[in-house]
Amino acid sequence: MSRGRLTGIRYPSLTALAPKPPKTSYPIVPTKPTPELIAFCQKLTREIAVAFLTEEPLEAPLKGFPPNQPNLISAIETGLKEI
Repeated sequence: MSRGRLTGIRYPSLTALAPKPPKTSYPIVPTKPTPELIAFCQKLTREIAVAFLTEEPLEAPLKGFPPNQPNLISAIETGLKEI
């Protein structure tokens, strides 16, 4: 019998047990959404939500907020609640 050692016991990886984090926030990209950037961000939306400060319409699941919107902070907060 060995003292102080556990032998023959396998423990699952902590990463395997960890739940995926929920989409609770998103990066806000303050730039003109180019087709390449939109394609990249659409891939990211499998894991996180992504938003742009833009006047241009965006296809879901991307989100856009007009930068000159008077209630911009409130709109972003509402968007976060919808995630």
